[in-house]
Amino acid sequence: MRSRRLGFEKTDITWGFYHEKQALIKRVTLRAVYERFRETGRIGAFDMKRRDGDPNPPHIFRDPDVAKRMEAAA
Repeated sequence: MRSRRLGFEKTDITWGFYHEKQALIKRVTLRAVYERFRETGRIGAFDMKRRDGDPNPPHIFRDPDVAKRMEAAA
């Protein structure tokens, strides 16, 4: 029997280990990470309104952190 590759758009994880991990990320992790990024100014940094002396000075990883969250959500 010859196997064939399926693209990700033709797959659906409906049970098992990875299904449980996806559900946990969707239900808990994405919201928790978003709230933490909001609290620490990572999300607000994209408004470009921060001035010297404001609370939550920029973190060196603010852009990549937000990009990774977006990637996880996708």
